[in-house]
Amino acid sequence: MKIKAALQQMRHARWARILLPPLSVLLVGIYPAFYYYTQNVANVLLSDFLRLMPFYLLLTALVYGISLSINRLRTVRAANAAIVFLVFFNTYGLVFDQLREVNLVRVEHLTLLPLYIFLGVYCAWLITRLNKATSFSLWRIMAVVFTLLAVYSAIQVVPHEVRKAEGGVEHRVPESEIASQGDQGGPDIYYLVFDEFAGFKSMAEYWQNPASVEFKAYLQQAGFYVVDQSMSSDIWSIHQIATRLNYKDYKYAKSMEELYLYAISNNRVMTYLKSRGYTTAVFEQYSWFFPVMPEIQADHVFDIKMFESVISRVVHNDFAILVMDGTMLYPISHAGEYLEAKFEPLRRFFAYTSAEITNLDEIPSPKFVYLHMLMPHQPYLYDAAGQKVDPEFYKNWDYYEGYYEYTITVIKDMLNGILANADPANPPVIILQSDHGARVKANNRWLEDFPAEFQQDILFAYYLPGFDTSQLTRDIDPINTFPIVFNHYFGANFPLQ
Repeated sequence: MKIKAALQQMRHARWARILLPPLSVLLVGIYPAFYYYTQNVANVLLSDFLRLMPFYLLLTALVYGISLSINRLRTVRAANAAIVFLVFFNTYGLVFDQLREVNLVRVEHLTLLPLYIFLGVYCAWLITRLNKATSFSLWRIMAVVFTLLAVYSAIQVVPHEVRKAEGGVEHRVPESEIASQGDQGGPDIYYLVFDEFAGFKSMAEYWQNPASVEFKAYLQQAGFYVVDQSMSSDIWSIHQIATRLNYKDYKYAKSMEELYLYAISNNRVMTYLKSRGYTTAVFEQYSWFFPVMPEIQADHVFDIKMFESVISRVVHNDFAILVMDGTMLYPISHAGEYLEAKFEPLRRFFAYTSAEITNLDEIPSPKFVYLHMLMPHQPYLYDAAGQKVDPEFYKNWDYYEGYYEYTITVIKDMLNGILANADPANPPVIILQSDHGARVKANNRWLEDFPAEFQQDILFAYYLPGFDTSQLTRDIDPINTFPIVFNHYFGANFPLQ
């Protein structure tokens, strides 16, 4: 009874009638963004979410202000109408994707967006036809429901934010793996990873791609041992790289992604090589997709942020795009000009890396160079001839094969450059890999009947001067990538798994 009396009193309180309705509109308007944040809190910075607040404050003020004017300053009815419209605003992108996925009719923004706006306005008007008591009860229910949802989401977020503030997940490298002062030196080691580069088996059997056959022959002629039956343990990039850089079988779970990022940042491979006197260099793009990732503990770090402007980091932020994709702003986040601008830093990073990786004389030997290129992973920026692909097709799997062939050209240029500039008396070790195969899902609308196991079919080749590769198998588990190298060249005794 006391609660009911309090609500009745609130209903008639002037301050409540003025302040609470617009606050409820703001809560409903921003909740989807907050929900996306809670689902990605391990990989997204709080600042990425807070940057959206000015937009939602402006959106709420605009929608609520228009509704308040139309409803003659009746705050609760205005709030109800604004909430209904914002529900439509925040779900347009989701509906568009679902209709396109069902593919019963051709769906275009030019027709669907005006219709969806009309429905939003009509439903907003319709809800203002309710009588005063029903209108207040409905508003109260919506306000309570979204408040509880926000509180529940906040409870999920707090532990992650505390962990971030404390420095994240602790990942230690065993001290027993530190080499002694007498165990110094060795060949330069290049670890080149090309994201989502399909293995030779899937390219031959599914795509029947002749460029792949020629590339395999090129590698063998250049002296590489091709591990053409190797498979990744799953299709999750950061998990795969963490496993290989730490030769540890982490079991995959989405809740453990923070651990994988820290395991990459402070990994066993680099720690061990540093103890042997190696200089370490990293060309990385992970931080572009995982802003919470700490900087990899290398002597030289070259990352994509070198080519980003402050405006680009805000306007083309992946989290902002994730939120936009669910809303009526979907056409903007998928517009050609927007996508061109978003991925321009990626193009520039590719060009810079391709040029620099072949001539790192300024980095003293012995050196360990780790390169992770987002090729031929989406977005498919180039065709087989190296010409720019129209942004409309950046995520169209029909363009994967062309980008794959262009990536082969990039890899060849890198390998030729590295080997041409190497010391003949002390040639480098080169490890060429992909993290996983082509992640073509079962419901892919471009590539049908893609065998699920081919998603784990990877590129894997070794250049191992002085190594008798006849003792190697063609199905080496990627977790043994570095133990095989260290055991041979350094006389280490890392167990193979």
